[in-house]
Amino acid sequence: MAKDIWQGVLDELDGSPEEVKAIRLQFAHHGWCDLFIGFVQALEAYGKVVEKVPDKAKEIIAEAICGSSKQKVRSELTKRVVDMVVDKAWSAFKAAAITHTPLFALLSSEDLLRNLRIIAIFICPAPGNHKEVLEHAVDPLLRDARNYISDETKQWLATQFKQWADGVARPAVPDSREGERRSEGAPPKRPPTE
Repeated sequence: MAKDIWQGVLDELDGSPEEVKAIRLQFAHHGWCDLFIGFVQALEAYGKVVEKVPDKAKEIIAEAICGSSKQKVRSELTKRVVDMVVDKAWSAFKAAAITHTPLFALLSSEDLLRNLRIIAIFICPAPGNHKEVLEHAVDPLLRDARNYISDETKQWLATQFKQWADGVARPAVPDSREGERRSEGAPPKRPPTE
C-alpha cells in the first residue's frame, strides 16, 4: 500500500528533484506512523466500522500528521503534501474495506484497530520518543480489554518503551534465555554502542 501511495504522490509533486527528495525524507521522519495513528483516530471517532466512516475522516488523519509532535522538523511536509498522501491512503484503505480484501474480511473492527496500532508501533523509528504513538498505540494496547497481553509483558513493555525514550539498553524479554542468565547473576548483555 505504501509503495503505491507514495508513487502516486511523487507523480503529482511539483518541484526540483532536491525538493521532492526533501519531502520524501521528511515524510520518512515519523510520517508513516503519524498516518497510521491518524487512521486509528478516525476509526475511534467514527465507530470503527470502516465502510461507514465518512470521507470527512481524512481531516482527522491529516491533522494527526500536521499536528504531530514530529511536524516541527518537517517544514517541507506542507498541508498540500499531507492532503495528497492522506487522500491516496484513504482511497486505498476504503477500497480494501469495500472490496473485502482478506485483511479486512477476517478482522473485526476491534481487531483492525488493534492491528493499525501495532503497525504504527512497528513502523515508527522511535516509538518511545513519539508522543502520539505512545498515546494512541502503545497505551491502548497495554490496556487491551481482551487481555491479549499478560501483566508481565505489560510491565516489560512499559520498561522497554521508557528505556527507549531514555536511550538506555533494552531489558531482557521475560522468560527468555537472557532473562535466565540474568537471574543466575550473569551481567545483562548490552547492545553495541554506536
